[in-house]
Amino acid sequence: MKRVVLINIILALLIIVASIFGYFYFIKRDLSDILQNYLPDLNNPSAVFVGALSGENPEDEITPSGLTITSDGKMFISDYGKYRVVIWDLNGRSLGEFGSYGDKPGQFKFPYGIISFKGQVYVADPVNGRISVFTPDGGLVKIISSPEPNKLYGFAALAADGDRIYATDVVNHQVVVLDAAGKVVEKFGQKGTKPGELYYPNGIAVRDKRIYVADSNNNRIEIFTDDGVYQENWLGTDKEGSQALSHPRGMFFDQSGKLLVVNMMASKVTRLNKSGVVDYHWGKQGSGDYEFFMPLSLTSDISGKIYIGDNLNHRISIFKIE
Repeated sequence: MKRVVLINIILALLIIVASIFGYFYFIKRDLSDILQNYLPDLNNPSAVFVGALSGENPEDEITPSGLTITSDGKMFISDYGKYRVVIWDLNGRSLGEFGSYGDKPGQFKFPYGIISFKGQVYVADPVNGRISVFTPDGGLVKIISSPEPNKLYGFAALAADGDRIYATDVVNHQVVVLDAAGKVVEKFGQKGTKPGELYYPNGIAVRDKRIYVADSNNNRIEIFTDDGVYQENWLGTDKEGSQALSHPRGMFFDQSGKLLVVNMMASKVTRLNKSGVVDYHWGKQGSGDYEFFMPLSLTSDISGKIYIGDNLNHRISIFKIE
């Protein structure tokens, strides 16, 4: 009798083990990523505050909505408070600025997403419904707007990969894909809360032919193939299963391939591993060294230091992760 019970227990354990590994196999997930979600992080990452930049003079005060750093160490900042783009070096010294309020060529009503692409600076303006393209010293090159008559595209967040530009559209709750000439080659998404739908997407990043969209009002990251096919969404859960994303905005992949996200409403930076699980976060609302007030954007320089557009603190906060 005892032998039968022992055999049954062994069979049950074998079935459980086989089911677990079968599950991982059929959903095609990398087992190393699965284990990483539940094992302690042996690296014990720590964000170290390096400093904050707020300009050299009172007139340099910024309200940063977008941020990009070029390979030659110039920082381009969308300043929606003064309807302009400011150019700083990495020590916060002014190198120039361009733009003013309005809807004429070269003007802005809400400069937001900003990227450097093929030697030019692209600035999205969702209120004017266009992307303005400039030389690095502020000369207007061209304007990209909606190809549909009488339909505004609310271009907001921007990313680039290869020969394509990816833009979120907060008016039509979609992603718009453009070629290097600025022609729309693809668009996908619609307003909603179901998987694959978007509700005010305000951030975007691209890696390995996958498009990661900060679905801000749905508090999640939606992931698509580079031709717009929905794959999955990340809620930013931590290892205890608690949801960590709170109105996500700017995003970028760090040098280790992990996704960093600013959470506007939580005033926090969240880092997600390759399975979408939070492995590190820092920040809270305030004006101290490790605090933010509704941050909107972030990027890094070639050394890996992280620059965060600390919106309502009117500064760029700098960190390194050790």
